[in-house]
Amino acid sequence: LEFQTPARTLIARLARDYLRHHVRNILLAVLLMMVVALATGTQAKLIEPALDKVFTAGDTTLLWILPLIFLGVSVVKGFASYGQSVLMQKTGLRLCVMLQKQMFDRLIDADLKFIHGDATGKLLSRFSNDVNFTREATVKTFTGFGRDLFSIIVLTGVMIQTHWKMAMVALLIFPISVFPIMYIGRRVRRLSQRTQVSLGDFTSFLDEVFKGFRQVQA
Repeated sequence: LEFQTPARTLIARLARDYLRHHVRNILLAVLLMMVVALATGTQAKLIEPALDKVFTAGDTTLLWILPLIFLGVSVVKGFASYGQSVLMQKTGLRLCVMLQKQMFDRLIDADLKFIHGDATGKLLSRFSNDVNFTREATVKTFTGFGRDLFSIIVLTGVMIQTHWKMAMVALLIFPISVFPIMYIGRRVRRLSQRTQVSLGDFTSFLDEVFKGFRQVQA
């Protein structure tokens, strides 16, 4: 695909051709992301009784109970975060294997014009750097978007329950932040494209240098 292909088209193809084979791991990772979000909301909710009843009212019973609850929630959150990270990394690595296998099959069936059209270094870069970029983008997108989205939903509920007026003000201001996020996302994508091209050129340059060095030494 060309670099001008819209991100929506790339995501749809990625989900249709590759990620659908790993739906079970992805759904389990999403479930663990929800556990992380609920644990984060529980930790935020525990701050209220800690301030009101322990520090203000001097409740000595909660002084021992709240830290134990917070510790338990933190342990659950840690295991859930580790589990979803392992599942998504596993999915990303399997995605790499599928991409590299398909690329290799296409390269074997390609004609000489295609093979001579690109330098060896660029082809190597596509097999290594470009595939790793795809894996990193897939894993970080699913992990970041899913976990952050669930955390925002849970923490918004905590805010509304704690102080609904302040929560309404925050919800009115929050949509404004979408525009700079969209601009930064497009900017990062353009920089990523340039980085991939530069890495391909650099790998090709090193390949030519090493080949020329062997010929000179011979």
